[in-house]
Amino acid sequence: MQEVPDRLPLSTRVSRLLRRVPERLLNDMEWTSQAVQGRGGIEVLLFVPRRPVSFELFFPQQLPIRITSVGYGPDGAEDLREFASRETLAGDERRVVIEPFDLTRTGRVVFGVDTPGFFQARLEVRVVRESEVDLEIVEDAHGLARVGRFSEAIAKLEEYEAFSTENPSVCAWLAEWHRECGELDRASDYVARALRWGSVESCRALYRAIQEDRPRGSAEEVRDLQAAASDWPLASNVGAVVLERTQRHSLGLSGGQLRSTRETLEIRRPAAARMLRSLEFSFPGERSLILDTTLEVLRASGEVEPMSMEHFTVGDDRGSNIFVTVEDRRVGHWILPDLEAGDVIRWAYDLYYRDRTVDGRSQAFVLTSLFHGFFPTLRARSEFVAPDRDPLRFDVRNFDAERDARTVGGSRVDTFVGDRFVPARGTGFAYENEYLNPVIACARDALDWKAVAREIWRTNFGTEAFTEALPEPLAEMTRGAQSRSEALESAFYWTRDKLKYAALRSGEARIGAENRAHEIVEAGVGDCKDKSYLMELVCRELEIPHEIIAVSTQSALLIEELPADQFDHVFLRAETPDGWVYLDAANPSATFGPAPAWCQGISALALTDRAEILTIPVDAPQANRMELTEVFDHREHDRLAGRFRFSATGQSARLIDENWKGLSLSFDDERHGAQLSLRRYLPSAVVEELDRWADTSRSSEFGVSGRHRRGTLVRLDRRQRAVCTLTWDVPFLPFSYWSMFHNDRLFAINLPASLTVAVRLEGELRRTLADVSSVESIDNRVGSVAESVTEEPAAITVRRTIELKGRLYRDDDVALVRKTFERMEKALQLVLVFEAGDGAREVPIG
Repeated sequence: MQEVPDRLPLSTRVSRLLRRVPERLLNDMEWTSQAVQGRGGIEVLLFVPRRPVSFELFFPQQLPIRITSVGYGPDGAEDLREFASRETLAGDERRVVIEPFDLTRTGRVVFGVDTPGFFQARLEVRVVRESEVDLEIVEDAHGLARVGRFSEAIAKLEEYEAFSTENPSVCAWLAEWHRECGELDRASDYVARALRWGSVESCRALYRAIQEDRPRGSAEEVRDLQAAASDWPLASNVGAVVLERTQRHSLGLSGGQLRSTRETLEIRRPAAARMLRSLEFSFPGERSLILDTTLEVLRASGEVEPMSMEHFTVGDDRGSNIFVTVEDRRVGHWILPDLEAGDVIRWAYDLYYRDRTVDGRSQAFVLTSLFHGFFPTLRARSEFVAPDRDPLRFDVRNFDAERDARTVGGSRVDTFVGDRFVPARGTGFAYENEYLNPVIACARDALDWKAVAREIWRTNFGTEAFTEALPEPLAEMTRGAQSRSEALESAFYWTRDKLKYAALRSGEARIGAENRAHEIVEAGVGDCKDKSYLMELVCRELEIPHEIIAVSTQSALLIEELPADQFDHVFLRAETPDGWVYLDAANPSATFGPAPAWCQGISALALTDRAEILTIPVDAPQANRMELTEVFDHREHDRLAGRFRFSATGQSARLIDENWKGLSLSFDDERHGAQLSLRRYLPSAVVEELDRWADTSRSSEFGVSGRHRRGTLVRLDRRQRAVCTLTWDVPFLPFSYWSMFHNDRLFAINLPASLTVAVRLEGELRRTLADVSSVESIDNRVGSVAESVTEEPAAITVRRTIELKGRLYRDDDVALVRKTFERMEKALQLVLVFEAGDGAREVPIG
């Protein structure tokens, strides 16, 4: 991995070159100054092959590093060269100067390094000054620029691309000259090209200068948009409307892409003005950076109020699942001033993304929503720009977008437009923007899924075959188990619970290393690829067939028609005599066997030679079974009293158990934490005794039983009868949540499950029972409700079973959701009527 620290400010470099191009040319254009990091070596790539004179490496003083060899050759071959070296101290760094005796022309240099582990260093290279054709091109171009002939200077300097397309100084000059010609989009693209090897800060400064040259929309144009929006009939509760949203995606920029977004947002209601505190955008922190962002408020009074950068912050994405994702998701926040209805916010943000690579080639993939994901959007436009020689393929979901394709200056421009869209939101479904709202995806038309699978494997697990010995204690588990499945299960639970989740930068250096597994275990931390690597070694040791699969935690979408690295999470599945078991040891909620609940029903990529696209299987309801049994035999004051038993299996057991354990940490008395946890399932329960007899530390079962009181008795009428209502709830199943939404595209639940609730009345309560409510059965593709009543001389038992049969519902199935869930809500409530008895509380009638 190679990154680039700051060099001279770009404006300084450009001004010096314009003054004395021949003398300063090599210093500014050919000296590479970059941060390098690695394990056993350093690789340096020159923009254009030159004859190196010296190399200066800067290491932290405390790091014991020794250069053992220098290799390069005329064709980039690593022929070893004799060299002299010397060391000095430079501030907080140790400076090592390497001077090779042979000045052979080369474009690639490799240093052998003796070091105890992972390191970082800074490097500068000096090359021989000599007359070269590419340098003559640069000199001629600068001569034209000095006399103001910028279009000719651009045409001349473009000849340099025959030698290199990655030189940041050349890209910066082209950006400056396109800016002089008023070609601001081209200028922005060249700044993005310069970012690959150039200084981030200098490129950002130039980019912002270019954006300042762009004409801003006038107040009259905003008023025209507001007038158009006033004719759009929206519900009166809409607090804000995006008047205009434009996006521009520039791809094919020397291994990167530039994404620019502009939005004009109108505040309509005082409540929205008061409650809208910030605007934000997210991005993967490891692969992208913010080039520019601005925000201004156009007051209803006509005043324009620009926001300073003191109102802008960057933080972690609160929606990220830190236990599964391998990307560092970041969010940029604009803190808003006090607003009033009628104010308009105009804001923009520009992000540079480094492309992932496949087979050494840069591959671009974009998944974006045409409209705003939360506010209604009056007008929207998304533009994709790529070199004409590098065609893109598109996939549009949930919308018949108008598309225009044209060629402009050697670039292919594809534009999608739409208007007057109200998003589906607030559904409780994590991927609502991608599944329910218009989505546009694009990728290069040059890859296949086999190449993508190979690259994901390489970046997560290396290129060599798995030959490392299994470290302890995992090795002991494979030796001492009675069966291979038992050993695999033990290894899974140990890896899930004993290794904390963390995506450490130093973990990148372990990929492909011989002792990677031992270092993971010794460190006690690992992310999804580290834990999958350990589980892979376990499967190899046990000779269990297995596959590693990749999924997306951000969108849950896989655009099958667009082969690209669309993924951010990996885990294992292994083939046992009972079928496939899924081993997501990075997810603390995962259990041995079924696929993680959040990804069931979505598409994934198997990282095999076949590169098969598969659908993650969905649990049968019985795989996540919950049973709540209550036996009441007497009254205590105004409540029913008796025994309870609560059990669960599968992923429902894990969710219940983890919540139980978390709440127990807040109380010194175990019964207090248990009561708080139980009340999520048995509302108003007062726990008297408790016996915990199963948890999910080494299994997929949860169980607890004890004595409790609940269900308040209330006087019903003048005949002294009393009514008691028992209710149940399961927080992670949306039995009531979806009744408020009218969504005809998609319905999703956390996981398929079966819930059985049973109430048995004995003794005094059975003798005084006058009536009990009932529920009608229902059975369809969404779910079912069934009831049975068993009457005995001394007891009566009411049993109800609710099943959710799937996870994702579309089309006709969605129409069944409302009716099915209404029936389920009724099944989660049992009304009991008792004849007069001591314990009934007096309430007024009428």
